[in-house]
Amino acid sequence: MRLEARLISKLQVVFLWNSAEWILFFWAAARLEMAFVPLDPRVLEQSRDDYIKQLKSSVVVIQDETAATALCNSLSSDLQDVKVRITCSKSDLTFWTSLPNLSAVQPKVHPLRGFYPPGQERALIIFTSGTTSTPKGCPHTAANLWSQSYDFDPDIQDNVPKWLVHTPVSHIFAVNNALRSFRYGGTVVFASKTFDIHASLKALELHQCTRMSAVPTLVQGLLSLPTFPGKDKLALQYVSLGGTLIKDADVQMCKRLSSDAVIQAYGMSEGAPITSWTRDDPLLETG
Repeated sequence: MRLEARLISKLQVVFLWNSAEWILFFWAAARLEMAFVPLDPRVLEQSRDDYIKQLKSSVVVIQDETAATALCNSLSSDLQDVKVRITCSKSDLTFWTSLPNLSAVQPKVHPLRGFYPPGQERALIIFTSGTTSTPKGCPHTAANLWSQSYDFDPDIQDNVPKWLVHTPVSHIFAVNNALRSFRYGGTVVFASKTFDIHASLKALELHQCTRMSAVPTLVQGLLSLPTFPGKDKLALQYVSLGGTLIKDADVQMCKRLSSDAVIQAYGMSEGAPITSWTRDDPLLETG
């Protein structure tokens, strides 16, 4: 099967775990200049109808047959308008195309040009957690993604960075980290398909990851594990620490993991980071 660009709308919705397939479809969306919408597969069990009605996409990608079954239980008639449905596992499900069965022959594909000036086209939609109300979609332009993955803290170094991405890939933290790694030709390391603090520690030590994003409680959890090998066995160069309040004690705690700096940032689904500091800022003494 070949995916014709003319059949594809400007939205690509993926219900994927932390995986190589997520990276693949992220780049496919970028190549076609489609807006990429990563969603947590767990929403398929409860609030799938809300997302389907809001997004009205012509392309949906899911991880496996279990996800396909959950999605097909949707009561929303908008699912019938999805022209391209892809499952990343081998499957004979009706109306679904198995990723392994897609043709290796590349068709002639042309980006779907919109009506926005360069940089202002919609490139990504991240949904909030919905802790205070119904989850809302936060659109990001190409220029916005450029800014949040480069401007605040240029990461140009001689060595190849290895980003540990352990937050869900539906979260702005993971997207930001992956984009920064892509920009500098680095490596993205997925510790596990969902967050697992033991898997994160194993990845830090085994793959010698050099960068990681975290919140103070996550760092505290890593340090408290009986299997924590000690700072000298890790290769972390810095930790990007997020949260509403970052105290000096939090920075010092992170330095028990990292041999270099702790970069403090405050951000949300609407933009990450919204506020941060460059490493050589004279006002920074401990970070």
